Amino acid sequence: MQCPRCHRELSDGQTSCPRCGAPLTGGAPRPPRRSSPPGPASTPLRNRATAGPQHATTARSPLARIALILTVSLLGAALVVGGYYYVKIYPRVKLIEDPYWGSEPSRKKSLRAETNPGGEFDLKLELPGGPYGVAWDGSRFLACNRADPWGLMSIAPDDDGDWTVQMVPVIEPSNAQRMSLDGITWNGDSFVALAMGSWFQSKEETVFVVLDRATLRITRTAPAPARLGAIAWDGTKYWAATRNNTQTSGETPRLYELDRNFLVIGEHEPPSVGCQGLAWDGRYLWYTDVFSDSITVLDVSAGSPVVVKSWSGPVQYPSGLAFDGSSIWLADYEDDALRRLKRSTMLAWTGRSGTAGEGQVSQIPAASPADPRDVAELRRKLRSEDWVERMHAENALRERGLDIDYDRRRESSPAPASPSKIDLDDFILEIRGDQLVASWDAWIGEDYLPTANESTSGIVTMPLFARYTVTVSSSALPADVEKEFEARPGPNNERDVVLLDGLRPGKYSASFFIHVQYVDKTDGAKILNLNEAWLEVEKQ
Repeated sequence: MQCPRCHRELSDGQTSCPRCGAPLTGGAPRPPRRSSPPGPASTPLRNRATAGPQHATTARSPLARIALILTVSLLGAALVVGGYYYVKIYPRVKLIEDPYWGSEPSRKKSLRAETNPGGEFDLKLELPGGPYGVAWDGSRFLACNRADPWGLMSIAPDDDGDWTVQMVPVIEPSNAQRMSLDGITWNGDSFVALAMGSWFQSKEETVFVVLDRATLRITRTAPAPARLGAIAWDGTKYWAATRNNTQTSGETPRLYELDRNFLVIGEHEPPSVGCQGLAWDGRYLWYTDVFSDSITVLDVSAGSPVVVKSWSGPVQYPSGLAFDGSSIWLADYEDDALRRLKRSTMLAWTGRSGTAGEGQVSQIPAASPADPRDVAELRRKLRSEDWVERMHAENALRERGLDIDYDRRRESSPAPASPSKIDLDDFILEIRGDQLVASWDAWIGEDYLPTANESTSGIVTMPLFARYTVTVSSSALPADVEKEFEARPGPNNERDVVLLDGLRPGKYSASFFIHVQYVDKTDGAKILNLNEAWLEVEKQ
C-alpha cells in the first residue's frame, strides 16, 4: 500500500510511514484542526470595518466597559458641580466680596408719553413698573418700584423732550437682598426712603433708608414711626404721614414733623387715613390719600395743618407726589404711570382768595418784607447749588414782594466733550439793577461746524452755518428781543452778556436756541434745531 501523504510504498502491517510519520489506520489521515473559519489569517486594516465575521472578535472587555462608564459619570458630575458653582456659589461669593455686584441699572428705555391739555393732568408717562412714592432731585425722578425687579425707576427728561427710564436695583448690604421701598424724598444731598424694618433685621416696623445720590447705594438706616406711607422734605425738616392698613382698620392716623436726624418734633392730625404721597412746593404741603383717591393741599405755616384745597378725581390708586420746581407730579399705581398736574390748575388750587375749607383756598396774609440781612441771605440761597434751597428762597422772596433776580439751568451730569457733542451745559439769567444779564457754557462739536458756505444735494443748495440765539420775552416788551451769536468749535462760554437795558417791572423769560445746518459724513446735508433751555426772572 501507499502512504496517503507522501505516496511511498509501504509494507503491510506498518502503523506509520517511516518517511513522513503519517499514521496508518486503514484510512486517510485527518487534516489538522483549524482554529478559525476558512479565510485570510488577518483582515487588512482598511477592510476591518466591513469584515462581519472578524468584528465579532473586537467586543470590549468588562473592564473597558466599567472604565467608560466611570469616565462618562465623572464628566457628568463635573458639569453638574461646575454649573452649580457658577449659578449658585460664584454669585454668592461675589456678593460677599461686593454686595452690589451685578446690581447695575438697566439700559435706558424711552417712555411712552400721552398729552391731555384739557384735563387736570396734561402729561402722562407710562412706566414699566408699579410706582409707590416719587421724588425729584433737580434732574430726574426716582420712583419706588413695587413690581419685579423692585428697587427704583430713574425717570429723566432728554434734551429733545423725550423721557427715558432705567430700572435700578436697591441692595440690602448685609445679606445682599434686592429689596423694595415704600416712599421717597430728596433732601438736597441724598435720597431718603421708607422700607420695612424686616429687610434689615430691625425690630422696628418701618425704617428710614438713606441713599447716595450718585450710586443709589444705601449709606445708613434709622428707626421710623410705624405705618409710614409717605415722606417729604421742606428744606429744613421732614414731613411723614401714616397709611392705615384699611380704610376702616381704626389705627390712629398721624402727620409727623421730623428734624434732620429723623427725630419727631411735632405730630398733627392729617386730613385722611391712607397717605401714600407727600410733596413740598416751597409754600404748601401736598397730601394724597389712597382710599379716597384725593389730593389735599395743606398750609402748615401756622402749626396745625389748614386745608387749602381738596380734590378727588379719576385716578384710582394715587401712590406718590413730587414737585419739580414748577409742577406737581402724581404717581399712579393703578395705571403704572406718572402724571403731571397742569400748572394752571396747580396755581388755581394755591391761589390767595376765598375761605379755608370746603375745597376753597385759604386767605393767608402776605409776609412782611424782611430786614436787609434776611434778604441778603435769601439772595444767597437763590443762587445755591441745591434746587430745594433755591425753590424755598424764591417763594420767600415772592411772598415779600421782592425781585426774583436769578434763575439757572445746569446739566447735573454733562456729556463728555467730543466732536459729535452739541449741548448747553449751563445757563444763568440775572437782574442787575435795570439790566438783564446772561451767562452760559455751551459746546458745539467740530462735526457741526461748516467747512464751506453751502452744500448741494441733488437740485437743492443749502447754506451751511452754526449759530445760537438767546431770545427774551415779556409782556413788558413791545416785541421779543433776540441776540444771535455765531458758534465756535468746542466751548462757547460767555459771561455777563447784557440782553436788555432799562428793565421795567414784569416777568422776563429767556430761551437758548441752537440752529445748525451742516454736512453729515455719511448722510449728507442736515438741519439740527435744539431749544435748549428756558429761564424766568421777575422785577417788582
